[in-house]
Order: sequence, then structure tokens, then C-alpha cells
Amino acid sequence: MLSLSSANNHPLRLRLVLILSVMLLAACGGKDKEKIPVAKVGERTISLGYFERKMNSMKPENLPQNIDTLKGKEELLDTMIDKEVMAIKAKEFGFASDPQIDQAAENLARLKAVKLMKGDMIKDLSFVSDEEAQAYYDNLKRVLQISFMLFDHARETEEARKLVMGGEQWQNVAAKFNAGDPGPAGNWTMQLHYGTIIDDVENAIFSLQVGEISQPIESIYGYFLIRVDGESVDRGVPAFDQMQDKIIQSIHQRDVTLKTVERINQVLDKNHFLINEDVLQILYDALPPDGELVPVPPKEEWGHLDIKPSDMDKELMSWDGEKWSLSRFHDYYEATPWLGRPRRENRLGGLRRFMKDIAVRDLMPKEAVALGYMERPEVQDELRERKEQAMISMLHQQYIEPDIQVSQEEIDDFWAKNKGQYMEKETREGVILVNTDSVLVRKAYEQAKRGKSWNMLLAEYGDSSLVPAEEKGHFGPVGKANSMVFTPLLWTQEEPGEICEPFHLANGAWGIGQLDTIHAERQPDLDEVGESVKQKVESQVAEKVFRQRMAEWRKEISVKTYPKNLKRAVYEPKQSKTPPAAAAVKS
Repeated sequence: MLSLSSANNHPLRLRLVLILSVMLLAACGGKDKEKIPVAKVGERTISLGYFERKMNSMKPENLPQNIDTLKGKEELLDTMIDKEVMAIKAKEFGFASDPQIDQAAENLARLKAVKLMKGDMIKDLSFVSDEEAQAYYDNLKRVLQISFMLFDHARETEEARKLVMGGEQWQNVAAKFNAGDPGPAGNWTMQLHYGTIIDDVENAIFSLQVGEISQPIESIYGYFLIRVDGESVDRGVPAFDQMQDKIIQSIHQRDVTLKTVERINQVLDKNHFLINEDVLQILYDALPPDGELVPVPPKEEWGHLDIKPSDMDKELMSWDGEKWSLSRFHDYYEATPWLGRPRRENRLGGLRRFMKDIAVRDLMPKEAVALGYMERPEVQDELRERKEQAMISMLHQQYIEPDIQVSQEEIDDFWAKNKGQYMEKETREGVILVNTDSVLVRKAYEQAKRGKSWNMLLAEYGDSSLVPAEEKGHFGPVGKANSMVFTPLLWTQEEPGEICEPFHLANGAWGIGQLDTIHAERQPDLDEVGESVKQKVESQVAEKVFRQRMAEWRKEISVKTYPKNLKRAVYEPKQSKTPPAAAAVKS
């Protein structure tokens, strides 16, 4: 399988990136242009409209540099013809009947359908009225004094609510239920500024009146019970004109979040999503202790769910057509990457959200299918092109890669002609001291010149927060062309042992450096860079084999181009979307 990450250093891979980029991008085109051919490949037609859609949708770095000229368009068209030829041959060799390809393409097309569905869902949220902007700004001045409790289960929240509604003291109820962290004051109270918490929870809290007690408010941490004890005004909020762009962006993001949450809940309710809270508690108790997220520990240290065999068949959650037992979740958990696993620190709320995400990933594509999004032209294009992408990859693996053989003679010949490309430039190592205070750096320089220990200088005058932690004063090896801001501190000296004058660095700080070691420019032996050289030669051979196969296949398949029609193609790359913060306020 090709690795596209290194495509820029690999001519054949670069060409395949272009082919796959051509396949995976779609846009709209005029109907008349759909009838005008720029090329015919066997029974397939590349229309002017199709060519323009691809040309104007692809990333600029994947296009010929002279794409606005006929020569550039012909180069892109030639790549598109290669793609069509390979798709025809892939079908001819029987790759089109692979059920795994069909399923993979179907799954990716469904993701495209979901994306379109979500886009339609929020398409009317682009503009913000003057009234909305002013209301949001007024809310930014609101500061609520609240009492709060946090529970793992809704039933506990409801029970606590009945008690406080009946006259029980808030602190007594919170202590009785062990209702979350009481906060720095120790009394389950806090100040809450508008615009500082997640939108759906904030929306629920700031809709309460003073003295009102909320219904259970679900969050990623669990269920909150909130009472508004008072409200004040934050007079430090900047003027509206200074915050207008930020306000518009915040409103847009808030509305998207609320609309998304609303739609997800509708889909979950429609499909009768249900979590068994008692079994959820069993699962939470079975989670292993949390480990440090980074660096990712060895897999043998990840820990496992400690679920009793007698509990494995208990039903954890369900929705229409699906049931998840603890046993099924156990297998899912074991296959989940370290950073994606639920953690104890996020309480049952985090685990509950993890369950919902599993259901949403299954239900949203089904919802898109039910609403007809799979029939949209963009999704049908995605389905067809994803199949062809997989087919072409298989074609490449079976009919091109086996012929990519490189001899030692070819490697030696390439090395003789190109070894200068592998020349290692001079690099330097030394010790550096950095601080934003130029006076301190000057003092350090004077004392360094008198022979004071660099360890003492770094401790007394250096600011370790300004340099990478792993350096600890040492810096390098570094080449002269290295873009790091500290590089000049080792490149003004002539000989090891010299200390440079205080230098004003590009990041605004000041620094000095003592040059300790010079690694002279050297030509490595072939043995040292043999793998890199071999890969380079293989890429050249691969390009040659690819072109030979394409020449053979093009002889078998009729290819006709229409330069006059191609000349009519207009290069109009899509402009980047205006970010919400810069959108106009609509009255």
C-alpha cells in the first residue's frame, strides 16, 4: 500500500496523489459544460464541466504550477486520463467485484452523507442579527452567584432537588449525597460568568431566575443541580465595538453546538436509545486506574476492565436494532486506542457520553440514509470514486509493485552521480544562556568571559522557560541554515571555547553562547545512507514501470483528447470561506 505522507519525495507517489486527488474532490458545474468532452477514454467521457470542478476543487499544491495555461491544463488532464485508464483496467482484472471494497466505499460514502446532512442542519446559522449580537453582549456582563451539586445519576439529582425544594439546607444535602467537589470555599457555591462554560449547560443555567432551582442538567461530567442565589454586573467587559467580531464568532459556535446537540438527542430518542444505569455503574467500577495520557505507555501497561464473568452478559445499552452487553463493550474497549479510552477522572458523565458517541456513530449514517442523502450526486460520486480508488491501489500493488526491482549496480551508479546531494553540512554544539532581560545577559557574558561556571551562570541569569526543556543549556548540533532562533548564538564564533557577544534574538529575548564543538562538513559513505539511496532509486524505477504499464494500457484503450474544448476551461479556485468572526452582522 502506498504511503502518501512521503509523496512529495516520490515522483510516482506524487502522480498517484494527483490521481487520487482528482478522484476524491467534487463540485458543481454548468449543465452545458457536462456535454462538452475534453477527453474520451474508452467508454468514459471527461467533460469540460467535470474537468473544471476537479481543477477548481483540488489543493493548489496538487495542481501543475502553470494550471492557468493550456499546457498546465493538459498536464492535469493527462493525470485524469491515467486515472480513467487504471479504473478500466482494474475492473477488467476483476477488482470491482471485491465485497470488501464495496463495503469500505459504502462506509466512506455514508460519512460524506452525514457531512452533507450536518451542513444542511447548520446552513441557516451563518448570519447574526443586530439584536442577537446585542443580547449576547449584554449577557457577557452577567455574573451569577450559584449553588451547585454534581451527581453521577439523574435519579440522585431528582431526589436531592426534592429535599432542597422541601426546605433542606443546600450544604447539608450536598454533603449527604457527596455531590461532587465543594469547591475552594467548601460550600458548593461559585461565581459563574457568561461565556465560560459549554454552551448547552450554560444555556440551561443562564435561563434560570434568581432563587430558581434547575431540573437535572446533563453534562460531560454528570448531572448538575443548580440554584441561582444572586446576579451582578461585570463592569470590566470591553465596549461592544471592541468585541463585535468575537461576539459573532461565539454566537455562531454556540448556535452550531446547540443545534447539533438538539439533533443528536432527537436521533437518539427516535431510535429508543437507552443506557442501563446500574450496569453503567458496574462498568465504571471496572475501569482500571487512570494513567498519564502522554507519553503513551506500553500497551501491556494499559490495564483491563475488571468485570466479573457473571456480569458479562448484562445489557449495558441498546437502541433500535442494537444491543450492547458488557462482554461486547469489553471487546470494544480492548480495541480502543489509549487516548480514546474512557477515564475514571471523567466520572460516570464521561462514560455515559462515551456510550452515546458509540450510538451516534452508528445512528447518524442511518439517519442520513433514511433522509435520502445517499442519493445526492456528491455522495454517489464519493461512492464511485472511493471504489475506484481502492481498485487502483490494488491494481498498483499487483501489477506495478512486483516489477520494482533495484540492483546493486543501479544503486552504485546513482551514488556515483548524486552523492553530493547527501553531503553533511557543518554543524555546531555549545551551551547557551537566554533571558528577556538584556542587563542580566550582559552580566552573564562578563562573568563567563572571566571563567565562571556555566552551570552557575544558567542558574543565576538564565530563563529555562525560554529554551526547550531537553536542552538544559546545551544546544545543537545545529547547522548554520537552521531556523531556530538560538542558532546565531553558536555561529558568530571562530573557534571552540569562544563566547559570542550578547545577541538580540528573533523572539525578542537576549542570549549568549559558548561554542564547544565543530562538526566539519563531511561526505558520508554509501553504507551510512544506503537505505535512503535505495528508496530514491526505487522511486525512479517505480516511475519507469508505471509509465511503461500506462503506455501499454493506453494502447489497448482508445484515448481521444479535445484541446480546443480544454482551452475553454476556466481556472477559478475556490476562495476560502469567510470565518464567522469576520462575517457581517445582518439586521
